[in-house]
Amino acid sequence: MLLTIVLALVSCNGDRSSDNKIIISGQIIKPSGESVLLSHTVGKNDTIHLDEDGFFKYSCDQLREGLYNIRHGELQYMYLEPGDSIVFRVNTLEFDESLAFSGKGAAKNNFLINQFLKNEEFNTMLPEHFKLNPKEFEKVISAQKEQNNIDLKRFIEKNHLSEGFLTIAQANIDYNFYSQKELYTASYNSSDEAQEINYTEDFYTYRNTIDFNNKALSNYYAYYSFLNRYFDNVAYDSYKKHTNYNRESFVHNKIKLNLIDTNIENEDLHNNMLTSTVRRYLLNADNSENEQKIITLYNTLDRDTSDQGYIKQYAENSAKINAGNKIPNLMLVNLSNESVMLSELKKQLTVLYFWSGKNIKHVKEIHSRVAELKSKFPEYNFIGINTDNNFKDWKKIVLNSGYNDTSEYQFENTERALKELLINSSNKALITDKNG
Repeated sequence: MLLTIVLALVSCNGDRSSDNKIIISGQIIKPSGESVLLSHTVGKNDTIHLDEDGFFKYSCDQLREGLYNIRHGELQYMYLEPGDSIVFRVNTLEFDESLAFSGKGAAKNNFLINQFLKNEEFNTMLPEHFKLNPKEFEKVISAQKEQNNIDLKRFIEKNHLSEGFLTIAQANIDYNFYSQKELYTASYNSSDEAQEINYTEDFYTYRNTIDFNNKALSNYYAYYSFLNRYFDNVAYDSYKKHTNYNRESFVHNKIKLNLIDTNIENEDLHNNMLTSTVRRYLLNADNSENEQKIITLYNTLDRDTSDQGYIKQYAENSAKINAGNKIPNLMLVNLSNESVMLSELKKQLTVLYFWSGKNIKHVKEIHSRVAELKSKFPEYNFIGINTDNNFKDWKKIVLNSGYNDTSEYQFENTERALKELLINSSNKALITDKNG
């Protein structure tokens, strides 16, 4: 759920005195970089630099009230208001679980992070609940929603809160609930049981109250994720009489793009959803004629022409890594800082996986998963490729973690490699045969 944010904040002076000043300070334990990025959900950002111990301090009297995200490898949200003086501390090994706020304005942010963690834990169990019929499923998720509302009511009774924050807190509860229903629907749309499900008469009544143009929520994960799932399901309703559910098909994505264009007026949200939908389609498509049709449709709907060149290049790069094509021959470096061509590593069935030292939790998880897969699929060679630019930091992580130094490499030209292999997620993997 991470969107490109390109506008810069007005300059802030840490020495100004103002009752409206917002101050943020804290420490990143085991930092994976030299800065923290603070971004407003409607498109402004500022970079906050860390000192050698991971401490930072930032102040500004020109930030407006609203939802911000703070990113250091991973991303989490903060609600900031003039007069706030927030201190937070986080360990990058357990980012969400260790994130805690203190100071003026901290209570509302601790509430949001605790609500996020509760929802995340509950949602991991959703697939088990998908086995229930619609009425029973709704009973389960309604109980969770009711508890979330009770928690919010108690929090309101103990704190003086702005209308803006209350809107965000309530939206987080509501759109998480709506997403659960859309996920339930999608689970049956993509199965052979779709025609056997009898939804209750009021199962989808919330769809009549959707605000498709809420600027305050435009890049908020709960809202954005819901809209994405909603458009997928509504798109399927348009063609389900003729073919099976296929989120990656041309017909599905054509309908989804038109639904987004028809319903969303907010320009940033409209363009972001169009772009992410087309990117996903191109990544999985293997029909050049349909790919061109999707791009043509996208160009007619997109309201930010600067994205169109990006999508054109994205399409060209995605075509290179379609099944059956040879993988681009990129240059890597090994732990001895020697150059190695990617083609030199492709002597058997190979899985290429990618990781960054900016997310240490993911580094540990993916190497643990690869160790498991190696034992199950000994005929495959697993190659880990680091996507950072700092050779010394990468080498230190590999050696200190005890990873196999003959199976770990770093891109020599990371920017080029990320573009040519379309590595827009650290969870991406590429599989090649012995010929590449």
